[in-house]
Amino acid sequence: MTRSIPLLVLIIFCTLTGCLGNRNWEYPPSSRGTYLDVTATTPIPARVVVLPLQDLRQEKADVDYAHIALPLVPYGSIRYDRPETVVNPDPVDEVHFDPPQDFARAIAAELQRAQIFSSVIYADEAQMATADLIVRGTLRSTQWNRTLTTYLLGPLGPTLWFLGLPMGNTTTTLMMEVTLVPANTHPRNPVWSFSMNFQEKLLDSPYYGWEDAVLSYPLALQDALRPAIADLVDITQENPQFWVRAGDMP
Repeated sequence: MTRSIPLLVLIIFCTLTGCLGNRNWEYPPSSRGTYLDVTATTPIPARVVVLPLQDLRQEKADVDYAHIALPLVPYGSIRYDRPETVVNPDPVDEVHFDPPQDFARAIAAELQRAQIFSSVIYADEAQMATADLIVRGTLRSTQWNRTLTTYLLGPLGPTLWFLGLPMGNTTTTLMMEVTLVPANTHPRNPVWSFSMNFQEKLLDSPYYGWEDAVLSYPLALQDALRPAIADLVDITQENPQFWVRAGDMP
């Protein structure tokens, strides 16, 4: 049984007050409501297809909440490598998204918004024949670590949560690589690549943070994409023909 007494108290409280909030993927992040503000001056006349990301994440799922119901136990924790695949999670740990597809759609939307290329779409490999350039990506981590503390008070600890003390923290990790490859060249010969490693730790409380758990991923993705999109804008504006010459290479 994964639920401890403190966590059960929190679930009941959040169910009654609505603090669990929306658990579904939204992009751009609803808290910002906008895409990145990086824009190219002149779009390159090229058709770009963004493929679903290759998923190389680990599959570990550890839940260790129950013992925080005991006095003198400092904290309980969870670790999900793929939080969207957890079977029967507690409501506070539930998220609904499909990272390989949702992240790729977000990348396509940000590229189109940045006006780097004349056309950018998200599609599968069946539509690669219509593209000049292919965006491929590898997803390596969406690890989610959450820690709860009852301040050594066991079942009495949630009293401090509702008085305003933090319940603990959530750390969101995002690791991925993205490459840009001319359609007529081998995927191992990209003309541009960018590695993204992003990690953010936020405090949780019934009054802040907790209800926005799933929002940590669109926020993390947008923050990770910011330097990548800016880098691609700089390269393409300085040398608009870079991909044409690369595409002629064997």
